[in-house]
Amino acid sequence: LQVTVRGDGSSRFGPNNHYAVFPSFSLGWNLTNEKFMNKRPNWLTTTKIRLSWGKNGNENIGNFKYTVLTSPGNNAIFGSSENVINGVKASGLANPDLKWEESEQLDFGLDFGFFNGRIHGSIDYYYKKTTDLLLSVAVPSPSLITSQIANVGSVKNQGIEIDLGFGVLRTKDFSWDVNLNFSRNK
Repeated sequence: LQVTVRGDGSSRFGPNNHYAVFPSFSLGWNLTNEKFMNKRPNWLTTTKIRLSWGKNGNENIGNFKYTVLTSPGNNAIFGSSENVINGVKASGLANPDLKWEESEQLDFGLDFGFFNGRIHGSIDYYYKKTTDLLLSVAVPSPSLITSQIANVGSVKNQGIEIDLGFGVLRTKDFSWDVNLNFSRNK
């Protein structure tokens, strides 16, 4: 059993959302080591069940996207063309509610081995959901600013991964293994 709790902070978000907590845990049970497996068949050498869950955050946006910054431009002429006044303009729209993008994932796994590891593999099923995606969204016209970073949308991924290994030939000086893997993501 492993349990982890992270507290992350980022100055890329406004004062109300600098910090977030990201917990996770994993649990593995090696059934082969249990007393009730003492009478297992000789060909079965490894059986392990795994379960994990965790949450993590993404702050991969530019600096200061939660506030308004200014940039040079919008110069003005007063009177003659020699009388130019330097101006500044807003380079973006403020979003004080900008916060961490969060991903949460659940994984179930099974590891197995037969004939002293000559045949081995694993099967994993995972489900991942990412929420509050950090994306650039269009700002309605008319505006000098055309987009703004915001927390919008979510995406789900789920799939299966299978890994099989075969010890084809093993001698004192040479070994030949073949590994196959399959994955499907939806």
